[in-house]
Parts: sequence; structure tokens; C-alpha cells
Amino acid sequence: MLMRSGNHQSSWPTIPQILSVLGTFHAYVKDAEKRSAKEKKRAKLSGGSSEKRSRRQKPASEAPLASRFVAVESDLATMKTSNG
Repeated sequence: MLMRSGNHQSSWPTIPQILSVLGTFHAYVKDAEKRSAKEKKRAKLSGGSSEKRSRRQKPASEAPLASRFVAVESDLATMKTSNG
């Protein structure tokens, strides 16, 4: 394997760049979850059909997207501290 030295820029993003993107994604997910909760509440109040509501329900075993994101974020934070 040939290693280059000098001013070669890596094509891989840095950990701070990854964390920045994940922070933006986290904000997007939180906003989407709020909108979804509002839509569900609105549908419930307007008496939307039970068929539509039941089709949208997720299995109880499936973790919400935000909680899965928190796990990834903590893993990246651990990587950042271990890499110095």
C-alpha cells in the first residue's frame, strides 16, 4: 500500500463534521416526531377512521427513531473521546 504525505486531504469526514450532520438530523427527527404527534392528535379529534389509525401504528417492539439516534450519537461521542 502506497502512503501519501504532504497536503493530501482525506475524503473521509471528520468526527466534528459527522456530529454536526447528526445534530442537524436529530433536529429534523424531533420536528418530524412533533408533526406526527400533532397529526395523530388531529386525526383522533376529527374522528378519523380506525382503519387508517391502525395501519399507521408501529409494533411496540420497534424503538422510535429518536431513541435509535441517541444510541448512535453516544457511540460517536465515545469514538471522539477515544480518538483524542
